[in-house]
Formats: sequence, C-alpha cells, structure tokens
Amino acid sequence: GDVQGVSERMARVRVLRLLGRWKEAAALAEQVSANAERLGLNEFGTIANGQRGALLVLLEERESGVELLERALIESESRGQTLLSAEFRGQLGIEAARRGERSAALVVHAGLARLEAEGLAGGEIEAWLLAALSQVEASLGHWQEAAEHGDAALTLFETLVGADDPRTAAVRINLAASLSRLGQDEAAVESVERAWSTLASTLGETHPLVARHGLETGKVLMRGGRWKRARSVLQAVETATTGAPALDVVRCEARTELAYVLAQLEELEGATAMLVALEPSIQGGCSSLEGRYAEVGVHVFSSAGDWARTATAAEVALSRLERQKGVDPATVARGALRFAVAAARSGRACEAETVIEKHAKTIQQHQAEAAKPMVSMIRTAAADCGE
Repeated sequence: GDVQGVSERMARVRVLRLLGRWKEAAALAEQVSANAERLGLNEFGTIANGQRGALLVLLEERESGVELLERALIESESRGQTLLSAEFRGQLGIEAARRGERSAALVVHAGLARLEAEGLAGGEIEAWLLAALSQVEASLGHWQEAAEHGDAALTLFETLVGADDPRTAAVRINLAASLSRLGQDEAAVESVERAWSTLASTLGETHPLVARHGLETGKVLMRGGRWKRARSVLQAVETATTGAPALDVVRCEARTELAYVLAQLEELEGATAMLVALEPSIQGGCSSLEGRYAEVGVHVFSSAGDWARTATAAEVALSRLERQKGVDPATVARGALRFAVAAARSGRACEAETVIEKHAKTIQQHQAEAAKPMVSMIRTAAADCGE
C-alpha cells in the first residue's frame, strides 16, 4: 500500500506538470519526497526531488532547483538509474547554458554517452537529451550545432510519439529558431507556424509552455518579416502570461518584441505607450532584458521623433556595449554616434560632444564618412559647452 500510494502521487506530479500547474506539482513532489524518505523508499525520493528541482527551475526558483537536481543526479548515478540520471543531466545542462557556462554541452553529452554505453539509446530519454543539447548550443550561440541536434531530436520524437505530439511541436519550434538564425527564414517560418498551432491546440493557449514557445515563434516570424502574424502570436503570449508570476520575464520580453512589431506596422503610438508602460518592470524584475529593451527603445522612440527618450535608450545601449568584452569596434562607433545625435537633438549637446570626443578614434576608423555631417551638427549645437 505504501509503495502504491507514493507511486500514484508521483504519477499525479507528472500529470500536474504536463497541465502546466507547476506550483501544485512542486508542492506535491515535496510531500512525496518526505513520504518516501519516511518509508525508506529512496528511489522514489530521488525521482520526487529531481521532479521538484526541474519544477522550481521552471518557477524561476533556479538556485534551489539546481541544488535538488544535482543531489538527485548524484543519487541516481550511485544507484545505476541511467535513464533517470540522463534526464537530470539534460536539465542541468540547459540551466548551465542559461548562465553562459561553456561546459554545459559536456554535461548533456555525458548523459548521451552513458545511454549509448548501456544499450539504452533510441528511446524517449535520448530524444529529450538531443533536444536539451540543441537548447544548450542555442543558448551559447552555436546555431549550426543547435540545428543539427534539434533535427536529430525531431526525427526521433516523430518516430516515437508522432508529428502532432506537443513534445515534437516544442522541438520543432526550437529547431526553427536555430534555422532562422542561420538565415533559413522560409523553412523556419513554415515549421514554426505548424508547430505553434499544434502546441496551442493540444495544450491550450494559456499553458505556460505554449507561452514560452509562443515567444520563440514570434521572434522567428519577426525575422521572417511576418509582422502581422508575429503581432497576433505575441499578443497571445502577453495574454497567456498575465497573472502568472513565473512567466513575468516571458511577458516582459513578449511586450518588448511586440513594441518593435507595432513600430514596423507603423502603429507608433501603441509601440511608444507599450515601452513606457514596461519601463518600471525593466528596472525591476525584468532587468535581464535591459539591453534588448534599449535597442527596441532607440528604434521606436526615434521613429516617433521622441528624442529625449531615444537619447535615454541609446545611452543605456552604449554603456552596455562599452562594458561588453569582444564587441566589434564598428558597433561601438555606431552606438556612440546614435547616442550623440539623439542627445544633441534633445538639448543635451554638451554630453553629446563628450561622447564624440571619447570615441573619436573609433568613429574616425569605422564611421568616418557617415559621421561627418553628424559630428558637425553636434559641434555646432555644443558651441557654448566649454565656456
């Protein structure tokens, strides 16, 4: 009875996770873990801890989640639970890649190698690990590798669970994102449209995974120039994430991209209003999006002729460029000019001149011709600054 009770509740955790009810699933996994420990059912305890770890990561409680996953990995390895430990490696690899750790891919490769060595390749865990590896490579900006592993994952999922399964659709969206980064926009757009409608119809548009993959879908459509379609998908993401704290960053990102899309559709008033309303979130819980928000802000506010706000956004973008390692000097020169022009036009001519002087050498080397009329305009506006 005890074992059956724990087993049934563990199955319930999985169902809640599939339904996108992550908070409930995490709370139940914690109870299962405590029960399993009390009854000496260590293997169930490991499974419950690993599930809870993965759920906490989804709920943005990343540190506690990673700690539980690492513990579950060590326990499952020591007991020879190869399939289970491989699953935990995939989760940890994705998380390490999100933090920019270059060793992330090795973590997932180790899981794949163990499956191969023990004759367990070809199943759903291998498909999921290949999908995880694709995500890891994408996080690190290795688009070619991401596309290759994504393609392998897609083929395996299609064979195992069919083309219309939500898991297959999710992998298809991630693969489309890599293809669009490689300039294969037509193939990416076609693939992503089909996959997103599958996900939305099987899981429902308010499911958290649909929201996350909807954001990726919107970006693929944007890169393919499908502005109206991108707007409707991003609006669906915005609706789906409202009132879900774990998806705050997804909502902020969807609204930032939506503002860009609205500007492309010449709905500048809506785009400006959206960015202005979003600003407190970017300065708060969505600060990781500051760079993209600034870039979109420069585009939207300058299109709307709002030079004060353009200058503020361009200043943030420039200071980020200055802090980053290995940025192309031509990009820094463009960023400096962009800020200087907006600052001069918004009555901050003295600051504009200071930035022009600071980056004079880089501007001369990389933007000499384009810069001439702008520099001349800035120097005229800043004629009284030295006095």
